[in-house]
Amino acid sequence: MSYSRKDLEFGKLLKFIHVEGKNVMITVSRAIYKSQGNKSKNGRMPLKNFMEKYKISDIFDKECDALLARNILESDYDITFAYKFIQNICKDTYEQLTEHCKKQIRYLVQFRNEMSHKYVLENESFETQYRYLKGVFEDIYKGVAKTLNKGKNKGRINFDNEIHNMRESLKELLNVEITIADANSYIEDFRNNLLLKVMEAGKCDLSIRYSKLRVLNPCSWIQEYDEPERFKLETIFTEPYLSSDQCEIAVKDILTTSSKTAVILQGESGSGKTTFCYFLIHAWMTRPKVIQGLEDYRLVVLVELGRTTSKTVLQYLKEELIRGAFKEALDDDVMKILGELDILFIIDGYDESERKATLLKDILEKFGKKKIIITTRTVLKEELLGVVKQCKISSLVADLKGFVNKSYQVNYIEKVFTGVNRDKEGFLRYLNGRGKVLGEHLRLPLSLAFLIVLWMDDPKNVNSVTTGTSLYKELFCCFLKKLMVRLKGQGKYEGASNEKVLEILNKILFLLGKEAWDMLQQGRDVDFPNSKEFERECRKVKLDPVEFLSAFLLCSINEDSDCRDCKFYFMHKTQTEYLASYYIVHSVKKEDNLIMKLENIQDWKRYDQLLIYLTGNLALNDNLSGREKDIVHFVNETKILENNYTYLWHIVSESRIELKYPEAEGESIKYTKLVHNEIGKLIAQKLEGHTSWHPDSQSTAAALRLISLIPVHIEALDIVIPEDEEPYDIPDFIEAIEEVQDHYKYKKLSTELCLWKHESYGCENTSDRFLKAMERWADLKKFIGSLESVYCFKKNYPNLKNIRCKITSPEVLHSFKRLRSSVRALRISLKNLPDQCVQGDIPYLDYSGCLELTFHHINNDNLMQMYNFAHQLSGKYGCKSVCLKNSHISYDTLEQSIKFLNKLIAKTLEISCPDEVNDDRKMDLKSKAIFKIDWIHM
Repeated sequence: MSYSRKDLEFGKLLKFIHVEGKNVMITVSRAIYKSQGNKSKNGRMPLKNFMEKYKISDIFDKECDALLARNILESDYDITFAYKFIQNICKDTYEQLTEHCKKQIRYLVQFRNEMSHKYVLENESFETQYRYLKGVFEDIYKGVAKTLNKGKNKGRINFDNEIHNMRESLKELLNVEITIADANSYIEDFRNNLLLKVMEAGKCDLSIRYSKLRVLNPCSWIQEYDEPERFKLETIFTEPYLSSDQCEIAVKDILTTSSKTAVILQGESGSGKTTFCYFLIHAWMTRPKVIQGLEDYRLVVLVELGRTTSKTVLQYLKEELIRGAFKEALDDDVMKILGELDILFIIDGYDESERKATLLKDILEKFGKKKIIITTRTVLKEELLGVVKQCKISSLVADLKGFVNKSYQVNYIEKVFTGVNRDKEGFLRYLNGRGKVLGEHLRLPLSLAFLIVLWMDDPKNVNSVTTGTSLYKELFCCFLKKLMVRLKGQGKYEGASNEKVLEILNKILFLLGKEAWDMLQQGRDVDFPNSKEFERECRKVKLDPVEFLSAFLLCSINEDSDCRDCKFYFMHKTQTEYLASYYIVHSVKKEDNLIMKLENIQDWKRYDQLLIYLTGNLALNDNLSGREKDIVHFVNETKILENNYTYLWHIVSESRIELKYPEAEGESIKYTKLVHNEIGKLIAQKLEGHTSWHPDSQSTAAALRLISLIPVHIEALDIVIPEDEEPYDIPDFIEAIEEVQDHYKYKKLSTELCLWKHESYGCENTSDRFLKAMERWADLKKFIGSLESVYCFKKNYPNLKNIRCKITSPEVLHSFKRLRSSVRALRISLKNLPDQCVQGDIPYLDYSGCLELTFHHINNDNLMQMYNFAHQLSGKYGCKSVCLKNSHISYDTLEQSIKFLNKLIAKTLEISCPDEVNDDRKMDLKSKAIFKIDWIHM
């Protein structure tokens, strides 16, 4: 075998880092452990015993159990183990290391990973890298020695001999003449080492497999457009909205936001879960630094549960994912190798296969200490959590909500249309006009992608699209027409009219729907079977089944097969469900019992989307009348909770609603009435007893639509939009508020409206439009938001109890004059006041309840102006509390002002803490004030 000079240099560098780098990490980790003294029995206590005694979590893999049970001073271990060892078991000492020393340790670990990972060195000469590594090694030795040489150990610990030996080793490597004989010493050592051999072959296998995941075109077979880059991952990936416990998670932090082992990524069908997985894979292959911690993983294993037939992780790795890497390895060797590697498992589609539990449990049991991301539909989150808990694995649940507002959607559209000669502005005009009816649907990236495909083909395609079912219907009509054109262009069906060819293709599409229905009943969601019956029916009409399937499904080719077998997959589970519903609706007769027809579905929780498409297809084919009770029966079978307003709204909207389209630009589409009133009545009956509604921000519009269009009567509605979401950006939200019908006209609905974003200091938008829109139907009890003009709370909301409002001008203060006694608490935040107004602008509120005032940017010069301002507002009643945010007031000024503030404040003053206010001065101020002072530390 011949080797290039680059091969030989790489081998030498690899040996240097694996030998000398390993020596460095073993030496310093042993020294750190010995420094624990009696706690570690001077380093002789086995790590397992040490962790048990001091209650340190075991973060090591099972393959390390034997090592953990031995004397670490007499054991051999690798760089990764040493890093975990000092970072977790000797955490206190590790934290005392200088930041530079910790940085060099991390560099050594990461560089070793990259060397084994890439088998390449970019941009730098080998000699430069040698010398840089020498500096890294010396910094680690000296940094650890400096930390350990404190107290009783002062001057006792040094690594001078180790540094000398390392330098000599480097000299020898640099001075040695490279010969062919060196290949056996360096490259063959690399290639014959099973671990490194697996990494090299595995990287090759994964590069081939993962490179196929770069295209996100939902209709990849359409090649008329000479724009192959349009749907490439690196071009169009748009970060979705991720959150956990109401807190947003940046995509770059998905691996580091929690120390818990598993991240369960839940979301609706089409919300972007699979695309997110592909993005992580692509990032790891090309630019891992865009995700915090991603570059630390030497192997990323993607498991698409809907597409695999494997039952164990070994079977999956050896037979499907990285066959070349493990071709000659024994099972025990494979497990040992994987145990030594930092691996990230990405498991996509828990909801897409009934075989999911077997393979998933095997991964969790064998690799429960590795980082694992698992995706699932929301309806199966609790089931998945049960599986994870059963395997005793800690988990974080993150919600993937897709494109939660217009800015996300526009960002995605901009990327797709970039460099494409298409009418982007026309598409945006459509979305802001007739396309508004799809509002909530377009939160799902898959739906928006389909809509763009339809629009690019012909803008007329989207005119009849108002629901998810109608979107799929038009999409398949588009596919059929394109297939017809392609077939006729090949000279097939010569002499037959377009209508005749479409009739033939529709019959085959019906059979494809039958296959989809059979798949769902068998628990298979996306992998299309090799159906002899389907092939036979295609041959009867002189149609190549592969050509037909290629028009609708995704295709992979078995490269190892002599006949290049084609394996087809539905592009998404929702596609399977739509086609299954298409088949059911077109095969059911008027007199057929729908419940009997679908009796084979045992777990409707897994097929909630099928029911939505079933409702839509029945409505589109005028076959829903008389079947409304069947639909609601199935809704109950899905175990959908009464507070899943979005799902219930999908069922109602798919049953058909009469729409009134805008006559002028800027107007909204009006939802006027249900075509099938029976559906509305039955859904309302389901909601009986659920009288207090608390939708989250993404389901609020759906809840309001339900209130407006079905005869449901509730007692209370709480609308709470958190501070990280702009209410105007939530699809359909303001429109839904404005369209609530008049059945609450005589007995208004008790409502709370909390728009936290608007109340925050930095937000420029105000809540006036929301307050005005709710006047007709809401009995407002609580309001949090902002105002830019005077509003009459006393007249419009006489039962209001709590107001928390930011105002933008002094005139708005007149909104709060002589409020009714029902208002128990009034908190006003004054933005840019009092500097920008004069005393005469300030009304006396004559309010005797709990008044709280918040001011910003108060200083020594305007503190008394603030006092006069607050005193004028509150008059004889004073304030319960005053909060001075982002303010800078000296101790002397504050001390002089206490006697005035004592006249104003009854309970609390919140104020920024000046640097010169020490504990003694705080006590002095406390003794002079009749109110409590809460210090805000800046």
